Amino acid sequence: MKKIILFLCFLVPGMANAQDNPFGMKGAKAESAYDFTSSMTYKMTTTTRKGKGSWMTNQYFFSDKGTAMGMKMLEGSESAKSGGGIDFMVIDIGQGRIFTFMESKMMIGIALRQDKLHETIEKENSTIQVSKTSETKTIMGHECEGYSVKNENDKTEVIMWVSKKKIEPLANLAEQMAKAFMGSGKGAQSNYFAYNAHPELAKIAKEGRGVLGYTTRSDKGDVTEMELIEIEPKIAYTFNTSDYKSMF
Repeated sequence: MKKIILFLCFLVPGMANAQDNPFGMKGAKAESAYDFTSSMTYKMTTTTRKGKGSWMTNQYFFSDKGTAMGMKMLEGSESAKSGGGIDFMVIDIGQGRIFTFMESKMMIGIALRQDKLHETIEKENSTIQVSKTSETKTIMGHECEGYSVKNENDKTEVIMWVSKKKIEPLANLAEQMAKAFMGSGKGAQSNYFAYNAHPELAKIAKEGRGVLGYTTRSDKGDVTEMELIEIEPKIAYTFNTSDYKSMF
């Protein structure tokens, strides 16, 4: 679960640490299969102030129209070893559900509670400051601009690397999320992807630009970096769910 929320945090900073629970345990049924047409692989590395390092690599799968996103912990990485027996995860945008498929062939489905999701996003966004920096970086051939994200509740600073141009899979995902989870404020643009507090982030999402990496530095001296390491713009991958039994 945390890995999926982390990915959403590229567009919703702070959501992973929210106290209000935007999820519900209502009954949910996955589609018999999910088809994915592209993927992006990110690698995260963490180095403590004492020099101890760890890393994880996750591959994210995107559907043609952005109606679903999948995630798999890749073999050979530390994330795979600590995956808790997870085969695959799916965010089903149309149903507003997150499905976790276990190695035991069991499936857990939870609902995204739209009211709590809006409340969480608005509350968390009200505590952060976002500003564009003069820093630039090229990631996998994409020119990116640096954006500083500071949370008033702690001393951690995040530098997000946002592509200058549209990234199709992320653009489609953001568009479908915007349709599925409309915000509660006034005006369609300010509510794009439920961004009521930060017009700059709303603009990024609406333009289809994506976060291809980020760097965080904590007040304790720990450094965490995530960066895109591979793009597969055209794949034909189907994840079948029929072999998994729901736990609810």
